[in-house]
Amino acid sequence: MRKTLEKRSAVHDDCQAIFNTDSGRRVLKHLIKSQYVVDPVYNTGQTCCETANKDGRRSVVLSLIKFINKDASYFHKLMDEIEQEITYGN
Repeated sequence: MRKTLEKRSAVHDDCQAIFNTDSGRRVLKHLIKSQYVVDPVYNTGQTCCETANKDGRRSVVLSLIKFINKDASYFHKLMDEIEQEITYGN
């Protein structure tokens, strides 16, 4: 059990180190935009398998966001940037 906790702690530290960089922030923004975090997972006419696939991809990104455990202002700012990029094509 201790080794599992130590391993989880090391992975958590690695994720925080990665996503505290400009590169990590760009990658996280890309994942949020491309993996259905800001888009609906269901579109009219698609199969339940397609919806489940999109929801699974979205779930991985949301789990990563939860795991890196940044404060809410970090994600609010990130989402504002994404909205600007989507709206103005930056």
